[in-house]
Amino acid sequence: MKVTSPTKVTNLNADKVDGLDASAFTRNTGFLPTEVIDGQGPLPKENIFFTFDRADVVVLANGSGYRDSALVQSAAGPIGMDVYVDGVKRGSAILTTNEQDSHKAFVDDFIVVRNVPAGFHKIELIGKYEVGSCNTATDSSNFCTTTNSGDFFRVTVIPQPIA
Repeated sequence: MKVTSPTKVTNLNADKVDGLDASAFTRNTGFLPTEVIDGQGPLPKENIFFTFDRADVVVLANGSGYRDSALVQSAAGPIGMDVYVDGVKRGSAILTTNEQDSHKAFVDDFIVVRNVPAGFHKIELIGKYEVGSCNTATDSSNFCTTTNSGDFFRVTVIPQPIA
């Protein structure tokens, strides 16, 4: 099929692809950051991002959480979240806190995902919680992260086309 006219034709409207407006498909010529998650908790959070061409993708992920006194015995210990792209863990944003029930910002993680094919990709944030290890006498060395509506999360992706 060849289109030689800019006129919209009835029943031939390609303005939307997979429910996205044409403006969502800006041609990527390099540095084009896109915020894909921006909102309050709790975890998990997920969304979809799109790359026009095969690219190395920089993922900037941050959020917050706490150690819930009802779920841990030790006030001090690590908390954080894992970042997944297309079902594969690519990095973590973590920290160690010294108190319970106090929301803390995770140390941002800057992740580079190499050779991402063109198309739609799923990104997920999942709280780090070691089931069976929290609320034990030794839970100070285990990830026991809790999140709720008081926590905020943001993920930005920056595709870098591969030459």
